[in-house]
Amino acid sequence: MSNSQNTNSTISLKESFRILNILDQHTSSLLSYISNKSNSLKVEEIHLKSKVTENQDETIDQTTERQYKCSVTNISFLISQLIDEKLILSLAIENAKKNLFLELQENGENLTLDTGILFAKKSRELSNSLKYLLDLKPSEAKSQGKDYIFNVEGNQTEYKFPIEKKTTLDFDRNKINDLYKSMLNRANTLSTQIEGAMLKGIVEFTPIYDILSSTSEIVDEYLISIQQ
Repeated sequence: MSNSQNTNSTISLKESFRILNILDQHTSSLLSYISNKSNSLKVEEIHLKSKVTENQDETIDQTTERQYKCSVTNISFLISQLIDEKLILSLAIENAKKNLFLELQENGENLTLDTGILFAKKSRELSNSLKYLLDLKPSEAKSQGKDYIFNVEGNQTEYKFPIEKKTTLDFDRNKINDLYKSMLNRANTLSTQIEGAMLKGIVEFTPIYDILSSTSEIVDEYLISIQQ
């Protein structure tokens, strides 16, 4: 792995978002590292043997063994570099999306990517709810009830009677079905267009570090770069 010395290359939006996530992962890992005080404190135990014997004093290093063979100062500056890298990539993504529009139009205007993503999400949410309504079925059930009545002698007596319970759809199924198909079709159409847009190489960006590198490899590469 080596630092990239090339001019900006073009990558897809999908790859851009993947790199953003990778940068977040590296940053979080390194922030956790410097937040562990054992990586920032040097511990020495001094055995003052000369105070009670003729033996020489002895100093024993009890500093916790660390994952990275450098100070938290180096790690902190690397974190700062990764944060700047994410900012540069985020701005590149914003610039790339300014001229990116989907084929689907509303009110005579093509949808932007962000609007399309939101519109697809809401359309799919509605289609899922409509599908639930369409899956409802009318039903009938029979049971037996009982009540009391006074007979001719004035005595209260129990009597039983059949109960029929009918459950019917309280909406226009045909209209719901038409709306369901419309929403599902729009969500699917948008998803296809969004996926196509996400794969277009429109983001001008070259990562400093290999995106396949581990956090440890990035630390090693950073240390080499600051020594040059």
